[in-house]
Amino acid sequence: HKILGRNEDGNIKIMSVENITRLIPGDESQSYSNSYVRTWLNKDYYSNLADNDYIVKSKWCVDNQATEAAASNCTNTIDDYVGLITTMEVKNLDSITTTMFNYAYLTMTQKNNGTFYVVNSSIGLYDAKDLFSIRPIVNILPSTIVLSGTGAMDNPYVLLNDSNDTYENVKLKDSFLTIGQYIKYN
Repeated sequence: HKILGRNEDGNIKIMSVENITRLIPGDESQSYSNSYVRTWLNKDYYSNLADNDYIVKSKWCVDNQATEAAASNCTNTIDDYVGLITTMEVKNLDSITTTMFNYAYLTMTQKNNGTFYVVNSSIGLYDAKDLFSIRPIVNILPSTIVLSGTGAMDNPYVLLNDSNDTYENVKLKDSFLTIGQYIKYN
């Protein structure tokens, strides 16, 4: 996973660097809130994570966030453990993350029901009946303990996942996390 940043509450937002699966969001009447993708992420995917105790249920904005003004005035949120990137998050990411955009993958952002924004080399609008790659995002607790690693691609942070592991008492909130660093999760 790649670190996308910290939320206002201090939780750390991470995104899979690999496409986990490919799914069709739904039909022309689908919104993200009632899409098959949302259901799959928060039931099937979430329940199969080995260490989901670190994951925090969060508010995810499902408004049309194609503009800065729309993103800062979100009025339509959902509470979930797993979500997808929004178009504003893509626009705000620094160049270190652009290597993540080598395959088309779905965002949570819609123009209207039945159309979703998709990230590839740019952001485009596509029909909800198309098949898209899915890269889940989760928010993890800042109190999560780092077992080892430097955050580099070849030496990602490894999180403590067993109470029998020995570790230096370093928590994610105490480490020097930056956008683009790597975390080995699950």
